[in-house]
Amino acid sequence: MNNVEKLDSEIVKKISEKFILEKCEIGDLKEFTYPKVLPIMKYKADKYKVDKLGNMTILKCKMFNLMSLVTVVLTPDLSRNIPFVIIDIVCVRNKYISFFEFFDIHTNNDEAIEKFKEDTLKIKKKYKDLDEHIEKPNWYVPIRAKYSLLKHGNKDKEYEISNMIMECLDNYLLFVSKAKEPEDIVSSRERLTMFIDDLINKGNPSSKPISKALGNEKAKKFFEDVVFYMEPF
Repeated sequence: MNNVEKLDSEIVKKISEKFILEKCEIGDLKEFTYPKVLPIMKYKADKYKVDKLGNMTILKCKMFNLMSLVTVVLTPDLSRNIPFVIIDIVCVRNKYISFFEFFDIHTNNDEAIEKFKEDTLKIKKKYKDLDEHIEKPNWYVPIRAKYSLLKHGNKDKEYEISNMIMECLDNYLLFVSKAKEPEDIVSSRERLTMFIDDLINKGNPSSKPISKALGNEKAKKFFEDVVFYMEPF
């Protein structure tokens, strides 16, 4: 197991030190494989309710010793004016790709969120020597916050990438602990719901094999009830 693969437990530990976590039962959506006849990709999911933050889902995927993926999704419950977050850590042979993505189209600018953006940009500058990861064009790229971090590196950059992720998480959790309510929770919810609907319906490169593994109907349930779950009013 490489250091990147351990990050999910470190993330859970870090969040549990700041907020109360409640693990949720997700039944047969907890583990699945693709393809079913000769499983090459093995998935495992965990879902948590995070007090004062919202929903956290951790999805791990392993493909023999060739590829490992950890995805963490933090979906705000809108009790606070905070961005939606997706963390991706991918190890393909000896190459590491890491995303710490922020989507803030549902938030309103206030003093706390402006300071958070500034602090995140300082972290981004600190890790400027890590290579920027350039994505192919996709529908969500233009609406992703400019202060998001997308980096990649070889084996020798593994710990630096891990440290970057944990530093970003520390900064985010500190911000969440001080954040205020949105100015208009109804409007914020409408905008976040539209974005999540697009995530489910338009998808991304990671969601395609999940739809193949579960089938379209069950995959939609997985995304709605587990990965991108948003607390009802």
